[in-house]
Amino acid sequence: MSHNTPPFIESALFVHSPEAIICCTQDGTVAAANQAACRLLGYSHAALIQLNRADLFDSAALAGLSPAGDAEETTLSGECCAQGEGRTFLAEFKATAFADENGTPWVCIAFSNVTQLRENEARYARVLEGSNQGFWDWNLKTGQFTVSARYESMLGYAVGERSLAPEEWSRHVHPDDLELALSSIRQHLSGASPFHKAEIRCRMKNGEWKWILTRGRVVEWSTDGSPLIMAGTHTDISERKRADDELRQHREHLEELVAQRTAELNNLYNRAPCGYHSLDSAGQIIAINDTELQMLGYTRDEVVGKLNIRDILAPHELPRFEGLFAEFTRRGRILNLEYDVLRKDGTAIPVLVNSELIRAADGRFLYSSTTMSDNRERKAKDAQIAALNLEQQGRADEAEAASRAKSAFLANMSHEIRTPLNAIIGMTHLLRRTELTERQTGQLARIDAAGRHLLQVINDILDISKIEAGKLELETIELESGEILPEIATLVEERALEKGVQIVVETPPREVRLLGDPTRLRQALLNLATNAIKFTATGRVTLRMQFASESADDVLLRFEVEDTGIGIAPEALAQLFTAFEQGDNSTTRKYGGTGLGLVITRRLAELMGGQADAESRQGIGSRFWFTARLQKAALRAEVTAERKTDNLEAILVGSLQGAQILLAEDEPVNQEIARDLLEELGSSCMWPTTAPRPWPWPTRPAMR
Repeated sequence: MSHNTPPFIESALFVHSPEAIICCTQDGTVAAANQAACRLLGYSHAALIQLNRADLFDSAALAGLSPAGDAEETTLSGECCAQGEGRTFLAEFKATAFADENGTPWVCIAFSNVTQLRENEARYARVLEGSNQGFWDWNLKTGQFTVSARYESMLGYAVGERSLAPEEWSRHVHPDDLELALSSIRQHLSGASPFHKAEIRCRMKNGEWKWILTRGRVVEWSTDGSPLIMAGTHTDISERKRADDELRQHREHLEELVAQRTAELNNLYNRAPCGYHSLDSAGQIIAINDTELQMLGYTRDEVVGKLNIRDILAPHELPRFEGLFAEFTRRGRILNLEYDVLRKDGTAIPVLVNSELIRAADGRFLYSSTTMSDNRERKAKDAQIAALNLEQQGRADEAEAASRAKSAFLANMSHEIRTPLNAIIGMTHLLRRTELTERQTGQLARIDAAGRHLLQVINDILDISKIEAGKLELETIELESGEILPEIATLVEERALEKGVQIVVETPPREVRLLGDPTRLRQALLNLATNAIKFTATGRVTLRMQFASESADDVLLRFEVEDTGIGIAPEALAQLFTAFEQGDNSTTRKYGGTGLGLVITRRLAELMGGQADAESRQGIGSRFWFTARLQKAALRAEVTAERKTDNLEAILVGSLQGAQILLAEDEPVNQEIARDLLEELGSSCMWPTTAPRPWPWPTRPAMR
């Protein structure tokens, strides 16, 4: 060493001490340092003894450690900032100033790095503060009781305000909890429990009680092995206790509700309108409600745990039950099974059974939930329904027979009435082609009109009967949209001209080939057109057709017949489409008619997927309309041909001139009419009864 240091500095105790020590001269020069000091400061011994203590420690912390040569020894301890090689740390030191036997002043400083310790202490203090717990320490030998600030503030006291004497402690614990706390301490001190723990009520400064969780254990023992120091915590659990109390009250309330609900469910279960029972996997009855017990005539004690479901089944049901119960075990559900079961008195009753299998989490059969309903009433109703169905079927057969008889009657009457009418009309036609006086011509015209009117009435009645019976079937024939209205105009033109009424036809410029029933379309249009002419004295009747809507497959046609006739009162419009009704009863007397034409038109429109209706203004005119949905015909190559002539007689003359015709007609009057008409056209007629055998059929080229 470069200084004449005291002998003890060179001793092994100094050099190898685990505590860092340096020795400085009066001016602060480091004269010696042990190995621990070199390690702590990070210097080599040679470098360290070149420094001054002011280079290593905060000078203010070591002020007053420069004694005179003969001054007494002085000691100073504390903490200060220390400067090592490239780092600074907090040092806890103890410094001594003394003079050696030669009177030379020295300062020895023993120090350690307490940076981590102080950081840990600060962290621990923060944890204690954050934990909101009070800490206590109890010397069991002296009775000294030390507590943290939070221990006292938890009960409303300031630090040091409350007496901590052991004899005072019991006064601050609720009498009902004191023995619990003391017993917990005794058990721990005796080794019966690893720690002391008790929930107690402690008195606060304001006199109220607060729930505290006290915990602790022995942390230090005396040399004779007896407990010396016991330490622990106090935790405020008043909020938890309050929540526990609320939870307890809520739980008790829920238990009351559950009990009440269970009683209600049991009441519903037992008073349900159907029987309920549960079976185990062997078919043993493990539960049953009052309804089923009453149904079977048993008491609960006679059934639950004593009877198997097989015991109450009728003997003939057992084989079927075994197979169905095995299926039920596999599938877990069975619905609407009908069984016969035996009552206690031996009588059998039919029941309807539905069951659901309740399984455990692992799939085991727990129990069945089964309903069983008394099926006697339903069986009786089924029998009544079967009898009613049989009776209804009989009535339906009778109605069908009556309908067939009606159809046969109508067909027969149609033939019986139409035949003489056709004869009257035909003979009238023939007579009108002969030379007649003006009076005879007028009389025949009236006969012809009356006959045709009667024929129309019969046709209308037969048509409405067919429609209402659902026997009217529509045909599907190819037709051109542009030909419909012109044909109607041709048919009503003569009658319109007689009254001086103009016929106007309005059709779309393009034509569409359609599939429909042209006969029924003409019938519906003729009903509207003849009505319009009938009720129009002057002016015009317009026949109009429009494409209301169109798709790739079909067309909705709208037909209108508009006139400038007498019109219809608003209150009469509603009944126009009712059978046998007209706008005014006086109309029948003045204009004639049955009132069926509009009904038939509406029914035909509905059969063709459309509707029919009318608008009218009295004194101005009316517009009647109906719609019909017709399918589009498949496209095909157009055939070039001359359009048909409107002169049907010219067609017949050209076709039948010189023809030989076999006329199959059994009614003599009709034979005569047909023969006269055909002979006028240049044909010769024969009847099957007078024709030669074999009949000389003409070759194909001669046929027309």
